[in-house]
Amino acid sequence: MSRPKVSIGMPVFNGGDFLQQALESILAQSFPDFELIVSDNASTDDTSVVVKRFQAHDGRIRYVRQATNIGPIENFNFVLSEAQADYFIWAAADDLWDKDWIETLLANMTDSVAISFGHVCNVDAAGRVVRRYEPLEFKGSAFFRMVKYYLAEDFDGKANVIYGMYHTEAIRNVGMKDAYGGCSFGVDMLFVFGVLQKGDIVSDSATLLYKRAVEVEQTNRSLYDVLFNSLLMLNRVHYNLVYIGQSKTLLMKLVVGFLFPVKYMKAFVFNLVRIVGVIFAKWF
Repeated sequence: MSRPKVSIGMPVFNGGDFLQQALESILAQSFPDFELIVSDNASTDDTSVVVKRFQAHDGRIRYVRQATNIGPIENFNFVLSEAQADYFIWAAADDLWDKDWIETLLANMTDSVAISFGHVCNVDAAGRVVRRYEPLEFKGSAFFRMVKYYLAEDFDGKANVIYGMYHTEAIRNVGMKDAYGGCSFGVDMLFVFGVLQKGDIVSDSATLLYKRAVEVEQTNRSLYDVLFNSLLMLNRVHYNLVYIGQSKTLLMKLVVGFLFPVKYMKAFVFNLVRIVGVIFAKWF
């Protein structure tokens, strides 16, 4: 078989609830010249059954089941390492794409574009739109686009850009594991920040990514996690410090270091207001 134009990497763990819809969305794309690499991270549900059912009828699917759970970050890296095409997209196992998602993103790729993206909205378990985001675009000099991305609020959807289209070879050595020193928050945003040093992020509002937003119940959380990460957001301190480490120039490091306390305090105040609001709604 000839080498495909686009590689799509889908890391998945126990994705049975929405996996069929996600696969249907990808396989129905108006641009057909792609391979779909599905890496099953030792799922314990019917993920393998769902994928193999589609694979039996579509030769573009390559299915790999990991012998043990290698963790989400390593699974993201694995599908990238398996990509054969010049262009690459990560796909979540619970999201949906407009039919022209690949076609539109590919049309906007140039040598100066690091990530070609569309527009994003959140959908609930039933596929109903529950939130629409503003366009996510970061262009201009490397310094300007990186500062703009750093200052963009984390809750305004900037992590979703990771699901855009890349030049495959340009991101093979970026990675999402060792460079962040064990940071437990915002690895996707730190990755995008690193890629921004290579070129622009462009967005086309004509095509949509329907990002699934489903509440996940968190159990057995430690007192440290509840008090210090949920309330004081200490995990954000590590996260923001990694931005400084990811900056390649001294000027960029100084600017991010100067902006760090401002950005942290804004996030802390917003989070405190949110928590008070939740408590008030529950008890009063």
